[in-house]
Amino acid sequence: MSKAATVPRVINYGGIEHDDHDDGEDNVENGAAHAHQHRRSTVSTLRQSIVTITSNTKEVLHSHVMSTLALCTSVLSMMYLLMSAFPYSGFMAMQLIPGLTHESAGTYAGILSGSFMIGRLFSAYPWGVISDTYGRKFVLIFSTLTSAVLMVAFGLSYNFAYAVCIRFLTGLCNGTMIAARVSVTELAKGDHDLEAKGMGLVMSMVGFGMLVGPAIGGVLSEPVTQYPNLDFGVFEGTLTRFPFLLPNLIGAILCAVSSIQIALSVEETLPPEKLRDAKYVVPDALRCLGSIPSTVIRRFKSKRRGEEYEEIGGTDTDDTDDNSECDSIAEDLKIIGSHFGETGDCVAMATRSSRASFSAALHRPSARASVIGRQSMISTLASMEEAREASRPTSKAEDTHATHASADIASLMNDDRVRECLVAYWSMTFASTAQGEAFPLFAMARDGGLGIEERAIGIIGAGSGLLFCICQYFIFSSSMKQLGLHQTMVLSGLLAVMPAIFIPLSLLFHTETGVLVYLSILNGIMLIFFSNWNAALTIRQNRTVDSSDRAKLNGLAAVGASVGRGFGPLFAGVLVTLSYTSGIVPTKYGSIVVYIVIAVMGFFAYLQTKKLEDEDKEGEQNDK
Repeated sequence: MSKAATVPRVINYGGIEHDDHDDGEDNVENGAAHAHQHRRSTVSTLRQSIVTITSNTKEVLHSHVMSTLALCTSVLSMMYLLMSAFPYSGFMAMQLIPGLTHESAGTYAGILSGSFMIGRLFSAYPWGVISDTYGRKFVLIFSTLTSAVLMVAFGLSYNFAYAVCIRFLTGLCNGTMIAARVSVTELAKGDHDLEAKGMGLVMSMVGFGMLVGPAIGGVLSEPVTQYPNLDFGVFEGTLTRFPFLLPNLIGAILCAVSSIQIALSVEETLPPEKLRDAKYVVPDALRCLGSIPSTVIRRFKSKRRGEEYEEIGGTDTDDTDDNSECDSIAEDLKIIGSHFGETGDCVAMATRSSRASFSAALHRPSARASVIGRQSMISTLASMEEAREASRPTSKAEDTHATHASADIASLMNDDRVRECLVAYWSMTFASTAQGEAFPLFAMARDGGLGIEERAIGIIGAGSGLLFCICQYFIFSSSMKQLGLHQTMVLSGLLAVMPAIFIPLSLLFHTETGVLVYLSILNGIMLIFFSNWNAALTIRQNRTVDSSDRAKLNGLAAVGASVGRGFGPLFAGVLVTLSYTSGIVPTKYGSIVVYIVIAVMGFFAYLQTKKLEDEDKEGEQNDK
């Protein structure tokens, strides 16, 4: 292009000069305007997106808060129905069994109170299986509704056998704690901070229930006798005939409210692909019961033959028939042959489930050398399969949570991490229960003990419960934030039971007020840190298995805990009796023997806790 062509032409129209470049400038201005408008539109879109994200975040947080509160209510209702009977169980036994005295009612009171835990012992693991099949929400609603009905039935007890059966059924039909502990972990959706806060709140309800349950049960039992100046109107006759109905009515109302709250607020956390509709519960139960005899017979025959055959793809074989054995061999060959090509490349292309079927066929006992004549081929394929599996990169989560249909007790106990968690949980629960039972016996003892009355023991319990309610959640959330899960668990395990060794020092106090304050603080510390240890271990335990097995694991944990809570009081009673009456040690030193033994048990449980792997350190090492 020439230089002259680039010079703008200036034309005069009636004294007004017009430059050709004005059109270009207008285009530039229009482009800038469009760009500015586009930026404004983009900013507006971003603002709307931020508002939407914020709104969704608030909704998710609100849903999590409401679900956690509903879980707290359900756990509180369970602890209430467990603990509320303790203050009046002896009086109820005396009312239902004529001729009992205050001295002879203790055994019957223990049977009445302990029948709940015996029921839980038999049903804890099945409730875990049900929760992993029909959902956490189903278990929570069913447990709270049946508890509401059974609490009213317990309040209407007319003889001792009936009361024990109802109490047993209440424990049998209650899977609240199992489903609640799993739900807390799954509601957090991997957010460890939310999980810690939720678990801290739910576990705090255990301590709160241990505080308010006995208090309400004691205050509202036998109201006509306790409060003769009150006019109960038309209800006086009913309350006279059934003097323990009122505290059970309060519990039934609490369970009903909890059930409604769960139905409206709690989100189902079991993945939809693993969730079975609740309408199949009854048919599945009947089918399961009907299959028990055939299962027992089949296993008995299998043991007698000493041969076990593995089912693949649901194929059912008859081990007693030679023809079916040949069919099984043919099926094996078909599986092997389907993976074998001219070059064997199709083995490398097989899916994981296909490789599992191929490997199972290779190792099937029915594959006889006389029938399978291609042993070298099989050996080659097996080597290729092993090499491929060895070269495939796997994460720790894949190694831990391998694909499987469903875990059972044996497979859970074979997992080292699961087994270590369960041993720590069971041992600490046993030690804490023994300590809790030994304390009132020590406080009541005239020789070698404090020799205080029920009123003073009640004040100590109220003081420790008040300290628990004020401090537990703050201490747990702070320690989780500052120390992490593992160190919180270890520190809490150290202070959950072992401080009991300082209880005999209360004998050195010269005033009742000093004794009450000292023991309230000491018992409160152990209550706080046992609850924190329980919450931290539950989080650790839930992370050791796949989500489809968490409820089973918590059910298995509850089985051992029920045994510990059942035999802990018995152990403590025998220990206190022997320490004070055997003559092996002087009576005045009996309390020292009792609490040394309990502290040793607590130390053993602490060592089991300390053995657990620190997942935070493992994660840092893997990152490096």
